[in-house]
Amino acid sequence: MKVERKKVQDVTVLSFVGEFDAFNLPTYSQKIDGLVEQGENQMVFNLRLLTFINSSALGYLLKVKKRCQELSGDLVLVSPSKFIKKTLLTLGLQEVFSIYDTEEDGVLAFVKPAGAKRTKLEKGDSEVDEKLTGANICTFLVVDEEGKHLFGQTPQVGHIAKLDEGSLEFRWEIPAPGPKHLVPISSENFDSALHPGTRLKLSFRQPFARKAYSFNVGGSVRNIAKGEGENPNEAQVAVDYKDMKDEDRQAIVDYVRDMKKFREELGKSGSMV
Repeated sequence: MKVERKKVQDVTVLSFVGEFDAFNLPTYSQKIDGLVEQGENQMVFNLRLLTFINSSALGYLLKVKKRCQELSGDLVLVSPSKFIKKTLLTLGLQEVFSIYDTEEDGVLAFVKPAGAKRTKLEKGDSEVDEKLTGANICTFLVVDEEGKHLFGQTPQVGHIAKLDEGSLEFRWEIPAPGPKHLVPISSENFDSALHPGTRLKLSFRQPFARKAYSFNVGGSVRNIAKGEGENPNEAQVAVDYKDMKDEDRQAIVDYVRDMKKFREELGKSGSMV
């Protein structure tokens, strides 16, 4: 990512180009924090060419906004790219940030507020992406303690209902009985195949934590609720993480904590997704 800086009167304009994520966040946050602490607390972030942002980087923007306000300034966003619009609308953060169509209006928000035309992003202005909030597909295989597959090598497909720091929950529609080589787990053997303590090998994506990356996790079933929702053939399975790369675990922890911060900010603004 590149960040270009310029001053317009007493306003600092930073233009972001590329992808802003946990990998380049330490480098750029240190530089931006330095500017703010040196007195540049009237900030305009031009996001027209920012093609991706992850939860940690977006959380950092909230931090910058808060710090600028503590110093009697503010942070406003201008010209958000299609991806940034989608992200803000999905999370409801268009209610937290002041957003302007043009860089000129963003600057005017500080030097001549009455002349600035603020953009009001609405849900219809861009599609939302529920995958950002955790609603993703996950696949799983039943394995033994050594990781050997117990019911074939064809993954079962579920839908993540909740993603936490140390566990996840997914919904799975239990198949009707069929040929064992095609339907290794069905309503016929469900209770013996899946129960508390069963070891699973899981794979899922969370693009707001790590873009275009699959998390591969070994887990243990903690609880199973069957037929409690609208679909009597659906099971909700809670799985605790057991085997996971340290960097993957940290990415999930950061994502979950960032989402909590976003919800808290929305609560303060009086808007909740």
